[in-house]
Amino acid sequence: SSLYPQPVNHGKYSSPYRPYRRSLKSAMKEYAFWREMPLVDDAYELFMWCHVLAANLRTCVSILTHPQPHHSCIMGKLNWARQHFPDTPVAFAIENCKPTFAGRTDVLVDDCLDNVIRFKAAGGKGILLPRPWNPLYK
Repeated sequence: SSLYPQPVNHGKYSSPYRPYRRSLKSAMKEYAFWREMPLVDDAYELFMWCHVLAANLRTCVSILTHPQPHHSCIMGKLNWARQHFPDTPVAFAIENCKPTFAGRTDVLVDDCLDNVIRFKAAGGKGILLPRPWNPLYK
């Protein structure tokens, strides 16, 4: 059994952005857009998987997110995380600097291939989540 099992891809993905398709840019400026963002289908399963992985590495789980350039995004994302994943630390990677958080026991689980590649190059471990915009999605 591998220390790094692949996250489950059930072949279903419902975009949390669907209600905002016509005015996504303007909606992203609103606090409510970030605060009320629905969870993706496999969010809790993935979160529990991360806790198992963290226990194996003797580390902890935290949420690392890159805020959009709107002041409402940071508070919206922070309150969203507090609602869905209470007691989980949240860090904001400003200017797409997720690789600066990489250490030998750090694992980035992300849906952006470039983030995973750069995190691994900085010394961390990276796992790409299958999503429609990346090569792992089937």
